[in-house]
Amino acid sequence: MLEITQIHGADESGKLNEDWFVVENHGKESVSLRNCQVGWSRPSARKYQIVAKLEPGFTLDSRSKIRVVSGNPRSKTTGVAPSDDIPNYFLFLKKAFLSRSGGMVRILRGQMTMVEAIYDPSSENGVAARSKEASADQ
Repeated sequence: MLEITQIHGADESGKLNEDWFVVENHGKESVSLRNCQVGWSRPSARKYQIVAKLEPGFTLDSRSKIRVVSGNPRSKTTGVAPSDDIPNYFLFLKKAFLSRSGGMVRILRGQMTMVEAIYDPSSENGVAARSKEASADQ
């Protein structure tokens, strides 16, 4: 089971390496996210905007996590990406997309949503708490 456990929007415009989210695989099997897409929308919207393709993508092993960063690791003008025990996967975008509060970030394969979360900068990890009713649907 995939889960977006942290979302961090850039504090300043243009700081793409400070615009990221963490995806965790809580399942017993590896999950391939090759050729998936990253989408952004309002939570109630049916349509979403594709902001990036995960090419070549990555495989997320069981009980592992990865940080998906909007920016470019070589560009110092776009801020510094976190460097800890979580590996970074860079999207090489030209502008940040997580800075808008209340939006939903999702990873899609075709039209199927693999994982989604609502960005809430006021929460500790940046992810809005889901209602019990919404969690039961998953």
